[in-house]
Amino acid sequence: MITVSAAGKRYGQAFFTLAREHDVIETLQSDLERLISLWEEEKDLKGLLYHPRITRDAKKEVLSRLGEDSHPLTANLLLLLADKGRLPLLPEIGQVFAELKDAHYNIMPVEVRVARPLPQDLEERLLQKLQKATGKNIQLEVQVDQSIIGGMVLKVGDILIDGSLQRGLEKLREQLSRIQVSQIGVNNG
Repeated sequence: MITVSAAGKRYGQAFFTLAREHDVIETLQSDLERLISLWEEEKDLKGLLYHPRITRDAKKEVLSRLGEDSHPLTANLLLLLADKGRLPLLPEIGQVFAELKDAHYNIMPVEVRVARPLPQDLEERLLQKLQKATGKNIQLEVQVDQSIIGGMVLKVGDILIDGSLQRGLEKLREQLSRIQVSQIGVNNG
């Protein structure tokens, strides 16, 4: 997740409002994902759009071509951002838009880290329990991370639930390190 500025939040909220009013939320989400991906992968594009000697009109021409495959609202957003010198806000706008879309559809993304791939039945039970507990449509993203040894780590919004074997072993190690040798009946002599 990236840090979102006040301007990025305002543009993202306004763009989402337009998407909702025109009933094109999914279309504009897809446009944003494609453009942000292009923005992040094509270093030459950034160089061109940031270059001080390239005129605003030339930059807008490039953006118009990029927007040709997009919904007209997305194409207009690109031109507006160029006019205002706010093109770097595009990833922030995308993040705000995605969060508002999730809230609109009552979706809660949940990241799950496990040591081995989850069997399908276990993943379905986890999904059902999380949906029941939150009252939201859960969107699970399962990642395999062998460093956790066993168990799982859930990230639900800003909450981290660490039920990994690795964390359990760390807690045990911390507890054992606080016990003085004389407390467990071992004498030094």
